[in-house]
Amino acid sequence: MAYIRVKKIGSAEYLYLVKSVWDKRRGTSRQEIIKYLGLAPDLAIGDIPEKYRGDAKVLEFLASRNGGDADGVARARERLYSALTRNNLDGALAVYEEVSAAPGTVEAFFDTVFRPVMQDIGQRWAEGRIDITAEHVASNVANSVVRRVRDRRASRRGKTSVVLCVPPGEKHHMGCDVLETYLASRGFVVYNLGYEMPSEEVMEFLKRNRPDAVAVSASGEYSLLPAKKMADNISGTYGIPVILGGYAFRDGNGGIEGHAVCSETSLKDVPRAIRRAVAGSR
Repeated sequence: MAYIRVKKIGSAEYLYLVKSVWDKRRGTSRQEIIKYLGLAPDLAIGDIPEKYRGDAKVLEFLASRNGGDADGVARARERLYSALTRNNLDGALAVYEEVSAAPGTVEAFFDTVFRPVMQDIGQRWAEGRIDITAEHVASNVANSVVRRVRDRRASRRGKTSVVLCVPPGEKHHMGCDVLETYLASRGFVVYNLGYEMPSEEVMEFLKRNRPDAVAVSASGEYSLLPAKKMADNISGTYGIPVILGGYAFRDGNGGIEGHAVCSETSLKDVPRAIRRAVAGSR
């Protein structure tokens, strides 16, 4: 089992993901560093390798930093799963209100509760443990949750503009909707083009509006090649930096080079990735 170790130097706290390994020669256990996680204030769930995110001690540490507890995170996931699959929008919104009660923790809801539950629902459907009706009901309620959260969150009008879109053939737009909610609350000017917009119209929109960056969301492996072609076309035609992300990139960059890729990144890392891409293009 893995856990997070804190090393304090002066006033700064440095975090390490470690695990206990049995040393046969010495007859005792020792710590083995899995990964250096950086400074404590910058920690995001995306910094932790996916295979260790469900470990009890890791969840306990993350929850303690969000003002909660590991059992509370697990209960919130169970309640959200039940609400989504039972068409209970009010119940799902109640989970959001509780998890994001502390100021600025909408990302705690989306990163530690909403996204894992949606991935679990998708996995259960793929394995035949729930039928397509339950999956559709859950997706519809989840979309409603995202819209309600977006309507409730205050937007701060800023200077950096970003277009959110999906590649041709992609049918899932929830990632764009979640990003719109979060980025608008962080001061970005956001244009969410959703899905089923022809590539020609996306390019025409970019030509007219000239955003600072474009974020392309892809949910499955079938969208990797179309996403790359779309990114190449956008950057090659208009010189606009493109950031690729979504569940399709959960295991890395999907073999795509030449563009910024956010693989399993926490929401709070996305603004930084966008600003870095924009700065690098100027």
